[in-house]
Amino acid sequence: MPGLGPGVMGTSDEKTNAYFKDTEVTCVLCPRQGGVEDSLLQKVQRGNMFTHHQKTVIVDTALTPGHRPAAMMNEVVPTRRMLAFVGGLDLTNGRYDYPSHPLFDTCAPGGPHCTDMYQGCVESLDNSKPCPREPWHDIHARVEGPAAVDVAVNFIERWVKQAGARNLFKLVGGIGLHHRKVDVLIPEGLQQYLSAGKLMKGQVKDLSEMRVQSIKHHDAGLEMPGLPPEEAWSVQLFRTIDSTSAQGFPSDANSIYEAGLTVGKGKSIDASIHRAYINLIRRAKRYLYLENQYFLGSSHLWDSDTNTPCHNQVPAEIVLKICNKIKAGEPFAVYIVIPMFPEGIPTSGSCQAILYYQYKTRQMMYKRIAAAIDEA
Repeated sequence: MPGLGPGVMGTSDEKTNAYFKDTEVTCVLCPRQGGVEDSLLQKVQRGNMFTHHQKTVIVDTALTPGHRPAAMMNEVVPTRRMLAFVGGLDLTNGRYDYPSHPLFDTCAPGGPHCTDMYQGCVESLDNSKPCPREPWHDIHARVEGPAAVDVAVNFIERWVKQAGARNLFKLVGGIGLHHRKVDVLIPEGLQQYLSAGKLMKGQVKDLSEMRVQSIKHHDAGLEMPGLPPEEAWSVQLFRTIDSTSAQGFPSDANSIYEAGLTVGKGKSIDASIHRAYINLIRRAKRYLYLENQYFLGSSHLWDSDTNTPCHNQVPAEIVLKICNKIKAGEPFAVYIVIPMFPEGIPTSGSCQAILYYQYKTRQMMYKRIAAAIDEA
């Protein structure tokens, strides 16, 4: 999008595209798609203002010592494996930070934020004078083993759906992931998918089946041998995405149900993050600890503005858990850590709306907890 400079939503996408121009790196801007029920204006707004907020990096690295998987379908014995990084940090300006969250010291000449100053919460800020940077409290995780492949599959599904036909061939063929020289360990189901000629023809309906079979028939070759107990974790990847932005979603009702998906605005929706939150809340025994940029939802339980599109059930599930523990006479604690105000100018309309919705959410929860205490 020429002329936008910093890029859409300040992500420096134009700068990134210019940096990799005339290289083997392909940059694709993938706007979020609207549903079939959205108006033309709503689709334009979604495409220009909202993203999926998926911040992942997938690279290859050497196999761990003692890991000797068999040859793959391309007759190459793999010597490398996938490594992924997943988290909440925006991959853009000013996000690098320390646990101490320094405001001034790192902005001095020669400091890491000297040329990476970011402050999005102060209007008309003069960066030429000493001023506090905006601190960032977030997390990114290094993911290895089979879960790293899941991150790669999510990227492939996005690429096939959104990168366009002219970029599809970069997954396969002479320069793709299944080139005969590629020595990165890939599970068998994904090998078959990436080597399929019909992918080149746009016949990619088997991607969903490939993913399901890869989960059902665990590829033991992806395991990392010799890990100490403190590093041998069971990992499951969750996401929020729909069929307009990722390939491989089923379309018939039975398959949608069997895959644990929902339907909304003519789209199949993977809301596994939301389901995982609810599952963890229901299983909690003694306490819950949450950190998030926002905390709002369950608007159907508010005493007003119940039509506000804050439909997630996390607040409702938390307050139900607390009330049940009060009724049972069992100790239980909930810790919710959120910023004083969300990123942006505090007096702006968007920030004020979020703060109001958070107030309505907490008000709903406090009233129900107070009633449970009175009844106990």
